[in-house]
Amino acid sequence: MDDNTGSGADSLDDKSGNNNHADLNNMDDSNWRPGVMGSGLVFDGSAENATVNPATTFHNMASFTLSTWVYPRSDGPSGIGRIISKGNWSFYVSDSGSTGDLGFYRVTSGTEVRAEAADNSLPANTWSHVAVTWDGTLTAST
Repeated sequence: MDDNTGSGADSLDDKSGNNNHADLNNMDDSNWRPGVMGSGLVFDGSAENATVNPATTFHNMASFTLSTWVYPRSDGPSGIGRIISKGNWSFYVSDSGSTGDLGFYRVTSGTEVRAEAADNSLPANTWSHVAVTWDGTLTAST
């Protein structure tokens, strides 16, 4: 994602080889900014987002690790800012305990799994590398 462009002003190329390209919604070239390594995208926390169409590589994932660089300017609309989400799970920053809480939740067969890092674990206006690993079980720990 560090090439400062996609296939056009409305898309983002997947460099993994899996062809999971993303559609950029309500964004243009002005959303590209210098990042930690190359370039990154600035999201307004409301209407701007990147959407990857449903792909078999994302279906029924028994376990996974997600990681990314973030530069949160706030906790997002209504105090919850999704970093990455899909259907029944979300990796997010929130103000549930205090500003800058980093968390993950997943709902499977009506059972909710939720884990949040220590309060203030994600500072505002600072680049941070964040990651979450889910092992596929219905228990959680931080």
